[in-house]
Amino acid sequence: MNKLIPFFLSIVLAFSSCTQEEKEPNVALPTALEYDIEVSKSTEGLVNVTVSAILANYYTVSFFEDEEPAVVEIKEGEEASYQFKSSGTYAVRIRAHATYQHFIEEEDSVTVEVKDTGNNGNNGELPKTGYTTPLSYNGYNLVWQDDFNGNSLSTTDWNYEIGTGSNGWGNNELQYYRKENTEVKDGYLIITAKKENFGGREYTSSRLTTQGKQSFKYGRIDIRAALPYGQGIWPALWMLGSSHSSVGWPRCGEIDIMEMVGGNVPGGGESRVHGTVHWDNNGS
Repeated sequence: MNKLIPFFLSIVLAFSSCTQEEKEPNVALPTALEYDIEVSKSTEGLVNVTVSAILANYYTVSFFEDEEPAVVEIKEGEEASYQFKSSGTYAVRIRAHATYQHFIEEEDSVTVEVKDTGNNGNNGELPKTGYTTPLSYNGYNLVWQDDFNGNSLSTTDWNYEIGTGSNGWGNNELQYYRKENTEVKDGYLIITAKKENFGGREYTSSRLTTQGKQSFKYGRIDIRAALPYGQGIWPALWMLGSSHSSVGWPRCGEIDIMEMVGGNVPGGGESRVHGTVHWDNNGS
């Protein structure tokens, strides 16, 4: 996960004098804007938008569900996706940009139906569809897997990290991590984030590691996971170097397999996941 690092910025301002008023350069606007809005038949509330135009450098698609729209930026050939949380008819704004300030746009609407289940349209059930990880790859040998069979988490492989950590585990996290928020059921590991008062915090969740029990130097890690959604949600799957306890972060190294920042936040939202690598650069 991200750790806050103090740093300083040196700002150099360059000044120049001009004898006449600078004119804004002429920018050729995109033309022939076309788009397609598709409501998913397999995932409730999911809407996919494809866009094309002549002379466009990139596109933005805004989905107006909450007070502030969720804005998704895409390039030619990519798809803008957003999953609505409630049934209704919502405005969608499509822009083809030459620059951030120079664009053409169209406005449309989309109607979605989402069952009011409180569990992202799954009637309280875990999703049964989606990608399935292969059990073999050419040139690789399977050395460990956990299919979460049984009714409890294997402490031979996993650790529960309890509490609030230092400075919210280095990320200003708001929850208190508890063992009780973890459940193994029907071949699934279920981590439930709850809004409840415990240990001086207003939220609880679980944090699990394989530190000291399972570690790998080279290879491939496959994880199949269904993510929650909503403002403030921050699910993450990541790897830390085994030397973390002795040399600290970031010297131990870190590979963020997946992080998702839920809700309407800059660079975030359920339609986008992040993968990041952290390392030590001479102590910085």
